[in-house]
Amino acid sequence: MENENIWLVGEYSTVVSFLSTMLSETTRDHFKSICKSYSRNESRQPAGIRVLYNDEECVEVQEDIVTIKCQAVPAGCQMEWHYFTQEYLCNFIILLFSFRFEKEIEIKLKSIKKQLLRSNYQPQRVKAVLFDDPNIRTGATDLSQSCSELQRMHDTLLPLLKREKLDRIVEVIQYQGDRDIIFGGGDNTLCYISDILKDTVDQSRKDFAWEAFDGFVFEEWNENNCEEITKYDRIRNSNDLILSYTDAFFDSKVWLNALKILRDEYFRCMNTVSFWNMESEWARIEALLKQQSKAFLMRAHKKITMKGITEVEYGKSMKYDIEFQNDVRTLLTTHIKAFINQVLKDTASIFQ
Repeated sequence: MENENIWLVGEYSTVVSFLSTMLSETTRDHFKSICKSYSRNESRQPAGIRVLYNDEECVEVQEDIVTIKCQAVPAGCQMEWHYFTQEYLCNFIILLFSFRFEKEIEIKLKSIKKQLLRSNYQPQRVKAVLFDDPNIRTGATDLSQSCSELQRMHDTLLPLLKREKLDRIVEVIQYQGDRDIIFGGGDNTLCYISDILKDTVDQSRKDFAWEAFDGFVFEEWNENNCEEITKYDRIRNSNDLILSYTDAFFDSKVWLNALKILRDEYFRCMNTVSFWNMESEWARIEALLKQQSKAFLMRAHKKITMKGITEVEYGKSMKYDIEFQNDVRTLLTTHIKAFINQVLKDTASIFQ
């Protein structure tokens, strides 16, 4: 756990009570006194609360940042309080719950789910800590009643986690003063691969915007561009007419621009969920797409030589250029779409 940045997410009063349980009586009273001074001032809260490891306990205030130095956190770690955040720049998130549930809990869970899908700053651990807050009167007068109340909290929280598919990611613990269960434990966030990303990739596949590609095909794959590929000067000495057509098509601006549109849309859809190297993956997809496209265009391959064929003869009797134009249109409007959809399905299947 060395050098972990821990974010403690919860309401101010609950966080104060929680951190107080980790301090000796003298330091605890001093810390609470400082926090009360903020509360008395029009319910103002400090700009931040953080906890650093130190052999001797103390509480310091500088520029509205309350710093606790103690042995409550592992050496080399820093714990910071945040009520709510849009971006988790940390290794470990602790969601803190007292007997009175945190406000906006569902919003916070959705935010965590979103952050787990980012390509950077993914927290390694997320814990929901059910906290027996001694400052909240619940009617629990003994340990068994307190445990029952914590269990009810657990039973309320679990359906919310399941709804967001976070139940295998967020470790739920019941805290009654044992610090080891706070900072111990393994990495559960790897579960987000199977529990969250599959649905997200599935949705990305459905959201793949073909409108730009369809418009491009309609505008760009026309008789003029086809003639540029199949013109006599390009194929006059060819020993294999269809192969020459096909190679010329893959060198054309039409093909290169089609790839660019597909690449941009793939990156748009996958960028929020990818943990792989997008450039390398697209290079693989592009090579496979070209391979399968070439196989389609040459599926009924007949080796036709142009040796001895004049331009006039080519223009009058050779209709392979028209067939090729139709084949390319079918490739662009049907087969490439099926290929990309299969790529996205295969990506989603990784997470099953």
